Amino acid sequence: MAAIGSFQIIPPEEWLFPLHGDVIEGKRRADNWFETHKAYEGAEKHIEEFVRQWALRRLIDAYQYPKEWIGERIVIEESVKMGSTEKQADISIKNTNRRTFLYIEVKKRGISDDEFKEAERQLETYLASTHTATIGLVTDGDKVKTLRKKIDPNDFEYITDLPAYGLDSKTKTQLIREMPIQTNGRSTGLDVLSKDYERVLFDCKGHEVSLKHK
Repeated sequence: MAAIGSFQIIPPEEWLFPLHGDVIEGKRRADNWFETHKAYEGAEKHIEEFVRQWALRRLIDAYQYPKEWIGERIVIEESVKMGSTEKQADISIKNTNRRTFLYIEVKKRGISDDEFKEAERQLETYLASTHTATIGLVTDGDKVKTLRKKIDPNDFEYITDLPAYGLDSKTKTQLIREMPIQTNGRSTGLDVLSKDYERVLFDCKGHEVSLKHK
């Protein structure tokens, strides 16, 4: 089971990005739901922000990403250019160069299998359109899929989970895409992905050093 775990309702007063327009609108709808139902339970099936806030909380609590990254390297509603159009990704995580390496797509809880498949295709589009983005997760709070982009930007595979922050020194290496071993003597300049470890695109230690110099 992925570390994101089981869905839990995060009370709106504890939501992250409280000044963001989409979060403000989500809170307004949550307040209306509470006035009618006297509880927040069930609202996540109608208000997507509940699922996003749960996913954000799990990034910090379960995957150990620094809370200080909120608003800087963990962002919401980031524009993704796809040809002549743009769409907004629900959650993006950026590397030390402030380039996105991971996307999370969320949907209202309990969507149909067809709707979930469509969300998965949307995530694949984000990954294919962003050169530095290699891993993504899609969830509705119940169903969870984690994808990794291969060498072909339109080719993906399922993996067990997202990479966690703060891996031990043995696994603090740069994420590289999986590729077949070359047998014709030609080199592509890319290494074969280790099967022993999940690799991480950013240098965690470098982040720790940068914090010390602030």
